[in-house]
Amino acid sequence: VSRGGPGVGGIQPGQADYRQATKGGGNGDYHIPVFGPSSIQDTVDTIYAAFEIADRYRNPVMILVDGMLGQMMEPVVMPEYRKPVSFEDILVNKPWAATGHGNKRPHNVIRSLRLDPAELEKHVIKMENKYRDMRDKLVQYKLYDTEDAEIVFVAFGTMARIVKEAKDILKDQGIKAGLLQPISLWPFPEEAFNKLGSSVRTVISTELSMGQMMEDIQAAVKGRFPIDLIYRSGGMVPTPAEVAQRAADILEVRK
Repeated sequence: VSRGGPGVGGIQPGQADYRQATKGGGNGDYHIPVFGPSSIQDTVDTIYAAFEIADRYRNPVMILVDGMLGQMMEPVVMPEYRKPVSFEDILVNKPWAATGHGNKRPHNVIRSLRLDPAELEKHVIKMENKYRDMRDKLVQYKLYDTEDAEIVFVAFGTMARIVKEAKDILKDQGIKAGLLQPISLWPFPEEAFNKLGSSVRTVISTELSMGQMMEDIQAAVKGRFPIDLIYRSGGMVPTPAEVAQRAADILEVRK
């Protein structure tokens, strides 16, 4: 649950941990799937799916929410209950497991030290193949009213909720605005930007940080559209009206 930073920071909402989550803070050639839900229902569903993803890839999965979602109460519908994995299933389908086999086979020893560079390189390449599969299969995003939009906001989490109201305010002013909402923050949904049309005058990253998602947006846009930024930081959260006004001002400059 991300707060305002840096360091201990405050206790108010923030998205300033985006770079740490998506680019990693550890050593080695690795990635962690990161998902940014925007409601408590989304969060519950994402947590449910994350266990299956972690098990399938034998990889940590991160669900990144901001402090507003972390303190929010909303009604949810719980997913269908799944039965626990049995010892028999572990023995047959999870030969890598470190426990749960009932002493029916030799123990697995978890280690990451590989002193032979050639063997380590093979392991790194094996892992990279896994990450490529993640890039192919784990991308998630939503598009709202982007077909003929002049402004396309890019926002996740709480900011996606705020932007949905902001674009309705702009609609009342005669300005066509849409939302590209990344659900998977890594892998980042670059393919979604290929669906934006020639009507776009600006793509606006809308964040509770100083623009950490801008790097991923720039890589995805590939110079096809101007990119702008609307942000608040340190725990400040903009109103939909504030976002709409700043977006209108940006569009006026871009026309």
